Amino acid sequence: AGVTIGESWFIVGGGDNRSGASETVVLNMSTLAWSVVTSVEGRVSLASEGLSLVVGSCNGEDILVSFGGYNGHYNNEVHVLKPSHKSILQSKMIKTPVPESVPAVHNSTNGTRDLESDPDARHSGRIREIVVDNVDKEKIRSELSGDRLIATLKKEK
Repeated sequence: AGVTIGESWFIVGGGDNRSGASETVVLNMSTLAWSVVTSVEGRVSLASEGLSLVVGSCNGEDILVSFGGYNGHYNNEVHVLKPSHKSILQSKMIKTPVPESVPAVHNSTNGTRDLESDPDARHSGRIREIVVDNVDKEKIRSELSGDRLIATLKKEK
């Protein structure tokens, strides 16, 4: 799947049900230079075929949101990537049930790399996120508290 933000074309996933493209790449369409934004290991949905990818905005910054995909199993994982800051990645599994229509935004200042796959995640309704940004997570947590966010989303419907 691919989307453009300005002069950058981000490409995520691809492959077949035995192996997938493990790198998220970006093409600067002005210079025709390719860069690797992130790489994942294992059979995670970001390295699969048939995932959906859209551009969104969070606190005025562009974000990429991917959903689903097939890598031998159908999955319902949601990944959020903030491509504006190319820093060290962190992956974290949220172990709470996924409410309807809630965005998966998590920000971290931890600079460690932890991209292990959880094979049960695709069936358990958990959200897997990859973040490439360092933002004040306390501010985000208070702005996006689960109950408040769900109530706001229900009002918008």
